[in-house]
Amino acid sequence: MRTLFEMDTRDYDPNGRTFVRPSVRGIILRNGTVAMIHSIKYDYYKFPGGGIESGESQIQTLIREVQEESGLTVLPDTIREYGNVSRKQKSDRIGEYEIFIQDNYYYFCDVAADVGKQALDDYEKDEHFTLEWVRPEYAIAINRTRDHSPKEQMMLEREARVLEMLIQENYFVQDAVIRHAEAADYDGVESIMQGVQQLHVDWRPDIYKPADTVYPRDYFDRLVAEKRLLVAEVDGTIVGLLSFMYRHIASDKQVTRDVIFVDDLAVKEKYRSQGIGTQLLNLMKEKVTDEHLDGLELQVNARNIAARKMYERFGFTEKSINLELL
Repeated sequence: MRTLFEMDTRDYDPNGRTFVRPSVRGIILRNGTVAMIHSIKYDYYKFPGGGIESGESQIQTLIREVQEESGLTVLPDTIREYGNVSRKQKSDRIGEYEIFIQDNYYYFCDVAADVGKQALDDYEKDEHFTLEWVRPEYAIAINRTRDHSPKEQMMLEREARVLEMLIQENYFVQDAVIRHAEAADYDGVESIMQGVQQLHVDWRPDIYKPADTVYPRDYFDRLVAEKRLLVAEVDGTIVGLLSFMYRHIASDKQVTRDVIFVDDLAVKEKYRSQGIGTQLLNLMKEKVTDEHLDGLELQVNARNIAARKMYERFGFTEKSINLELL
């Protein structure tokens, strides 16, 4: 895991006794906001998370702490590394130990739609820990400008700096431009589809393999000409796409229906959980209504839990399930 930054007050006896307390924290993004724990008593914001207990892995700690502090349920298949912040300072428990060291491991993750009950410690109850979805700039301002006594300002500054890094690295996207793809978009579209293909290879290497080209140029050109490929653009970069086709269903055994089928829907990893996929689907939903069609359909890989949860939140329900015997 990469090092985001280090914090060291250098106000301690370097030869003193040391207490090490590693922790794990969750970064949960949604539509330009981030899930933060708000201490109502001392008016500060922190990422949900806490110390690693004996015998726990970092991932186990992440799942447990997020649930306990926020009531949110982490979807394990969506967990991915962000970075580590090392914090070293003089202990506030002189006599027991002189130096406090904490490595804070930050992970991105998505969560289930339902919010459960918190399981707070006594001090967390006393501070009235509350889950809030906030804009990062707001949490930064609160942590840096309010009186949080007696809380440790170094911890609050750590959270503010992590939020600043997320902003600088464009993880908070509010307004993506959605438009029909153009010929010049080919490289951006193919790059995204290469990422999709690699996900499938990772999930099922017994079925999928790397491909030199996922979207052949003639197929891409046909989608562009027929206006069946939408792209999401942020600051001139293609960050998402949706391709679709019309399906006319008619047979002796089925009711005649005309639907839109979504062939591909993908968003670059760092731009996920920002509402871009929902924006693209909303346009398809509007198209179904405007053209008086009978529905919107798609398929999702059984391993793609995050995408399935997003589709369910949007309103999709199961139509059929493919099974296999190997």
